[in-house]
Amino acid sequence: MYRASCAIPTVTKKISTKRTVTLKRIVAPFSVNFNRRDALAHVTAHLRPLALDHCCNISISLIGAEKANKIARMKAIGTAVSTLVLLLGSAVAQAQPFEFSQVSADTWQGKNVATKEILACVVRFESPHLTIFSEDYYFKSEGIAPGAVATFDHIKRSEKARVLWVQFVDGTEWGDPNVGRSEVLQHRQPSLRLVSEMVNAYSRGGEKEFLAYLESNKGVDGFVQDVWRMQEQTGTEDTISHLRIRLASAAKHDKMLAGQ
Repeated sequence: MYRASCAIPTVTKKISTKRTVTLKRIVAPFSVNFNRRDALAHVTAHLRPLALDHCCNISISLIGAEKANKIARMKAIGTAVSTLVLLLGSAVAQAQPFEFSQVSADTWQGKNVATKEILACVVRFESPHLTIFSEDYYFKSEGIAPGAVATFDHIKRSEKARVLWVQFVDGTEWGDPNVGRSEVLQHRQPSLRLVSEMVNAYSRGGEKEFLAYLESNKGVDGFVQDVWRMQEQTGTEDTISHLRIRLASAAKHDKMLAGQ
C-alpha cells in the first residue's frame, strides 16, 4: 500500500536580488493509504484546485510499504509533478496581470487587472517582429496601480501581447523569474550606485565635480550618457533634482519590497 501526501509552499517573497524566503508552508489536508494507481489518482484530483489557487510549485510523495517498489514510486512522483506543472502553466496563462488593447498603429495599452500595484513588468509583443518591452518603476514615485493603464509605444503592427513577468510592490512576482532577473532586476543596483555617485559628486564639489563625473563616465555607461544629455538640455539643478527623486523613490520601494 502507498501513502499519498503533499506540501505546497505559498508565494515566495523576494527580499533582495540575492535572497528569497518562503513565507509559510501549507500541507494538503490528506494522507491516506492507497495502492500506487489509486494514490496517483487521489493526488491529481485533490491537488489540481490547490495548484490553481496557489500558483506555485508542489512537491508530492508516495511512500510505499515495500522497498522493492521504490523505483516505481519515483516514476509516479515525476509523472504527478509534470502533470501539475502543466496545470499550473495553464492557470498562469489564463490570469495575466494585464488586459491589452491596441489604441493606434504602434501603441498598445495594458490595464492592470491584478489586485496589487505593479512595480516592474516584461511584455512580449509578436508579429511581424518580436519585441521585448520591459519597464521598471523602481526609480519612479508610483508603479501601475490596480485598474490603471500603462502605455507601450513603438510596437509596430503587433497582433499578440503576452506578459512574461511582473513584480508587484510587495515583492511578489508573477511569471518567469529568470526573465525578470535578466531584463530588470540585475540592472537595479548598478543603476542605483550610479545615481548615488552622481548626487554625491554634486554634494562634494558642486556643478564642477558633477560635470567632471559625467564627462569621465558618459562613454562607459549608457545611463550616465542619458543623464549627461539631460544636463545639457535642462541644466544641472534640474538634473540633480531628478536624480534625487530617483533616490527617494528607490528608498521608498526598498521598504515596500522588504515588507515595511
